[in-house]
Amino acid sequence: MSRLIGAELNRWFSRRLVWVVFAASVLLTLLVVAGTAYSARPMSSQELAYAEQQYTEMKQEAEREAQQCLRDGGTADECAPWTPERSDFVREPPPYAALAGGMAQAGTMIAAYAALLAGASFIGAEFKTGNIGTWLTYVPSRLPVLVSKAVAAAVGVTLLGVAVIGLFQAGAAGIVLAWAEPGALQPAAEAWAMAGRGLLLVLIAGLVGFALAGLFGSTVGPVGLLLGLMVLQWAIGLIALVLGGSAWLQAALPDPNIQAFLAGST
Repeated sequence: MSRLIGAELNRWFSRRLVWVVFAASVLLTLLVVAGTAYSARPMSSQELAYAEQQYTEMKQEAEREAQQCLRDGGTADECAPWTPERSDFVREPPPYAALAGGMAQAGTMIAAYAALLAGASFIGAEFKTGNIGTWLTYVPSRLPVLVSKAVAAAVGVTLLGVAVIGLFQAGAAGIVLAWAEPGALQPAAEAWAMAGRGLLLVLIAGLVGFALAGLFGSTVGPVGLLLGLMVLQWAIGLIALVLGGSAWLQAALPDPNIQAFLAGST
């Protein structure tokens, strides 16, 4: 069994598509982290002065509108002013816990889609070339062959998830260290737990892709099913927005349940 797993791991890491998926995932991760770092950068002195001016003017305008409303006969509740917050105008570096949590979600989504594609292509290529038939004919017991392939896929997609989610978490820490005040990098147990649950989802996505490709006998089947599911979710969301009354159906879809699992809720 160990020799079979070793052979399958060698096949996994020798596949060009696996490395293409990995490189694309890492590149997308770096782009997202770079964009987040840019949006979280501290404001310049000129930007800060302009934002403070806008905040003061909007606050004064809200108070004038409330006074005018009272003079026109409005009640205190009706004329309660909308009070602008300084955070609406002045950009502050986000807290590490919130940033790490958002990065965990983004990393999970990117790695899960990549894992599904990589896992599906790994076994799908076997059907395309006919190698799966050769293996199952050559080895007397079929179960060890299939298990070894599944183990190799599980190891491969887990490493992919570790790389992508780890880069996102490293990016979150780097952004806080670069832009926030000293001491802002504090433990974030909930965000780290979310990253751990995300890694589990990546593993599940890879194995689901592997299983569906084995069921359909091609890589295209799982990818097409994923696209169909995304369109279905969009259509149900649109119907719920127009007609309403389908909250139970929305709750049964994968996406809200995945988000709930990531957040640690049910």
